[in-house]
Amino acid sequence: MDTCDAAWVACTYTNAARNPIQVGSNKSIVGSGSSGVIKGRGLRLINGASNVIIQNIHITDVNPQYVWGGDAITLDGTDKVWIDHCKFSLISRQMIVSGWGAAGHVTISNNDFDGASSCASGRATHMGTDQNNAQIIFHGVNNYFKDIGGHAFDIDVSTSVLLEGNYFDAISTPITTDSLTKSNLYSVVLSTMRVAALLAWATSI
Repeated sequence: MDTCDAAWVACTYTNAARNPIQVGSNKSIVGSGSSGVIKGRGLRLINGASNVIIQNIHITDVNPQYVWGGDAITLDGTDKVWIDHCKFSLISRQMIVSGWGAAGHVTISNNDFDGASSCASGRATHMGTDQNNAQIIFHGVNNYFKDIGGHAFDIDVSTSVLLEGNYFDAISTPITTDSLTKSNLYSVVLSTMRVAALLAWATSI
């Protein structure tokens, strides 16, 4: 039989990666204009990856229709990471999350965390681990959080963090209550919030 004469069948499929894109050490991922978009899967920095810059990238459409369907950026066993001027939208689980390993000297600056979604779990940034005495050093500055039904910052044990100049717009929980006791918080500045109740909440902590 001549297989070249086999029948054709039309079909549609998603060609998104099955696994997150692993980023190694000494790498810069920088978007050009508005064309730097990663759709369908996130980035993973693990196994000692260090000296990494992620800038002007929009990570979006990471299985927003599923619960716990993937993270935008995972940091697990990393050092010297700068995430700057990026946008996160339609993310199923966490927009930025640390794993069981250390994440030293991480700066997250000038980013847009857009939680508008009918299905996503609505959590922006989780930093912290209680495994292997791993330490996380984190700086979050001048980030914009909008329409997130869950938390903006969730800071767990073994984490030292400086938060300053962040803007919260229609955020249910700018920072989780446990963050105030589990981690080492320095010079916290909970910036402008548009909802009066959130302003009152921020004043109370």
